[in-house]
Amino acid sequence: MLQEVLLALSGHASPIFEDTTSFPHITPPESALLQSLGHLAALHRALKTHAARIAAEHPSNICRAIANAVRSRHLNRFQATILEVERRILSNDPGLVAAHKTVPLASLVGDFTVWHRPLEWLWDTLCFMLPVDYKAGTANPKLVGSGPATINRLRSERLTGFAEIEELATVLLSTGESAWLKQLTIFFMSNERSSSDFCIHKTSSRHGSRLRVSKRNLPGFMSMSTAQSVLHVGKAYRYLEQAEKHSNGDEFRSSGLSAPMNTDRLVAVNTLASLQLPINADKFDAAISEVRASLSSQLSTAILPSAKIVEIIEKLNHFLLLQRVDFTDALIMEADSHLRIRHTQLQDGVSRGFRGDLAGITLREGELNSIMSRALAATFGGAGTYASVDTDLDWAGENIKFDLVKPSEPEDDEDDEHLDVAKANNSSSNSSNFNDFIMPAATHLTIQLQPPLDLVLSASDIETYTTMNSYLLSIRRAHLHMTWMWRQAHFRKGAAFVANSNSNYKYRMLASEKLRKRFDKRVKAMRAIWTTCTQCVHLLLELGEYLISHVGYRSWDTFRHWVQGRPPAHRTGSSAEEMNEVPSEQTADSNPVLSASEQHHIQTQHDPETISQGHRHYLATLYAEFLLDQPSYKAALRTLLQRVDQLVALVQRLQTVQGRLDLADEGVDDGFSEKYAQEEHDVVAELNNASERLNAAMKTLTTALGEVDTKAKTAPIYAADRPVDFEPWRGGSVDRVLMRLDFHIGSQMPSE
Repeated sequence: MLQEVLLALSGHASPIFEDTTSFPHITPPESALLQSLGHLAALHRALKTHAARIAAEHPSNICRAIANAVRSRHLNRFQATILEVERRILSNDPGLVAAHKTVPLASLVGDFTVWHRPLEWLWDTLCFMLPVDYKAGTANPKLVGSGPATINRLRSERLTGFAEIEELATVLLSTGESAWLKQLTIFFMSNERSSSDFCIHKTSSRHGSRLRVSKRNLPGFMSMSTAQSVLHVGKAYRYLEQAEKHSNGDEFRSSGLSAPMNTDRLVAVNTLASLQLPINADKFDAAISEVRASLSSQLSTAILPSAKIVEIIEKLNHFLLLQRVDFTDALIMEADSHLRIRHTQLQDGVSRGFRGDLAGITLREGELNSIMSRALAATFGGAGTYASVDTDLDWAGENIKFDLVKPSEPEDDEDDEHLDVAKANNSSSNSSNFNDFIMPAATHLTIQLQPPLDLVLSASDIETYTTMNSYLLSIRRAHLHMTWMWRQAHFRKGAAFVANSNSNYKYRMLASEKLRKRFDKRVKAMRAIWTTCTQCVHLLLELGEYLISHVGYRSWDTFRHWVQGRPPAHRTGSSAEEMNEVPSEQTADSNPVLSASEQHHIQTQHDPETISQGHRHYLATLYAEFLLDQPSYKAALRTLLQRVDQLVALVQRLQTVQGRLDLADEGVDDGFSEKYAQEEHDVVAELNNASERLNAAMKTLTTALGEVDTKAKTAPIYAADRPVDFEPWRGGSVDRVLMRLDFHIGSQMPSE
């Protein structure tokens, strides 16, 4: 029986523990002792079987390594304990063997008591990686645990307070983290992940294929900022390798690189190999920072100098944040022209004016590409003498796309960005979006990120740029439409029409008197409407100038000087004098004398990852300064823009109807003059209602602006784990806009 017990403990199936009642000479206490040994034997067999299954089938190499460690180390130790007990029995050890060479069952059980908790804990750990009922012998693949989750569990299990559990967890944790470091090494060497549960994974979306950080797969010793650095280093190695392949050795060495790529990667691998297991979070962060620092000078010299970063972000400001007004106006005019043509086509070729009723128009990508091409051509033609050297337009034609907004793709809650302003904006209701004003369907201007710019810009950054572009573009479009309407002087003031000169004098006088009375009636009916239009023009003008010329320019100027390592060329306050300053291109180079601190500041160079973090901070602050984090303001502005579209459409329709009535008096009668007279009356009534709604919308927006200025602005969404030394511009104050509106409205008319 003793031999059978030892064989069962060694992992062999034995009937001795299946039914202890079949042995009539075993007492109840002995039966209880046998059940304790039987539990250990069953655990040992289940551990061997399940560990072998995990080592062979689990998708994570971390879990496979841990399972192999359980088999080769801990279960072997248990087997060694069995062999040691057997040796003591054979050698008649008095500590185990009693008189007459009998082995008390209680003594045998006592030698294995210390293994109950370790084996049960090992079983729980294996079941966490691959849950299974060891009696049933089946596994549930839907509940498979990941390698990082297992590492995090082992780190927490070290703190249970049991010395034997701490020892087991430490050994398995070291094994798992060693396997994870091998994954990281493979990523650095080949930019590919070796397991599905690595913290860097590739995703495909409308922005193309890109690498992202998976929050779900972050081990406990790795912060989000460190994961961003790992992603940055991996992509940097790939781009440096590509740069080395596309240039000969002499050119590559002359670019400032101090060592071949293989040597640099070997240094990174050695840095990771020098980490002591289990990994300390601070030491791991320091190691990644050391690898990142070794790459910064090479990146800045070889593939991504700060001047190139500034150039690209400046172009984004030009075309997406409306710093180039000529392109913005051309895009709006081309879009309006295209919609008028489409609306005419829908009316079966009969032109009845543009009323804004575009239901039924389906936009295609080819049409949007055509609008974008014509807008660039119009901008290029308006550039005059310098058109042949306008490289910004060439860049825009190659990289900026006017596209339909695709439905948001379902993604899990893991996100690789510290700043995700666009995601927060997309999660809000459509009533606060501004991407459906320039066209009847949701459209936006966007760019495709081209390597190596994704070291600095992310897809989330581009989403934020497109959100702000739609917002600013809708304001500019409304202002252009209202200004165009105001400039129709003959329609606004009335025109001195003269009757047909071939008729007699008396007839001409009667016709002129009739027209004069009609125009006086029209002007009187439209007077309140034009007053509302005047106020709306000034409101949109002041709001657009504040957002684009003041907030946009000051924020960009502060960030640009920080990237270039120069002191800001303006103050960070928001005084009235600064509001009236004309933006200049003053830089540190224009100052003949600089202080020692300024000279040191100029010499400071930031690596691409630091610039990327500073850029996210810049975008978060700019998003807040644009008031896009104020729901009440956004809702009021959207209502105002809708009211503007309604009013402009009605004025255009009224202009068409009145023109046909005037032609009827001149003898050009198509038989619908009575219908036009009634329609004129109806449109004027609708215009009065639309004017009242627009006036109410302006008051609501002004109130919302006042509420924004009286309460403290919310903090930007950006919160980096690794702080940067960039302080964004926060000098915006809508109180200046409100003061200018109070000064202008009712006391000054726009130029005709």
